[in-house]
Amino acid sequence: MTSKPEIGGALAAMCNLNEIDRGVRAEAVERFIVDAVAVSAIPEGVLLQFDRTGTNARAILDFIHAERECCPRYEYHLRSKKDTLDLKITGQGPDVQHLQTFYLALAQRPE
Repeated sequence: MTSKPEIGGALAAMCNLNEIDRGVRAEAVERFIVDAVAVSAIPEGVLLQFDRTGTNARAILDFIHAERECCPRYEYHLRSKKDTLDLKITGQGPDVQHLQTFYLALAQRPE
């Protein structure tokens, strides 16, 4: 997993899993985000955009299912657009900053 201190702190605040399982889940989320064509902050959380394919649709649904188990206080909104599948993950209050810190840090790709 990307070794950025802000990721660990945000994940600990977001996730119901124990420390070991959180690390495993963070690695799975990082692998999932690699397929996103865009990851951006929105006022209520984050927006992940993927090419509109059947493979991505299944991966997103599997992702939502897993995330609802460890991060149940967030809302997951999937929208199919002409060329993209848009996954919006939203929270309230300080949870918004945790979402943005975690997902935006994971989305940064080495140059």
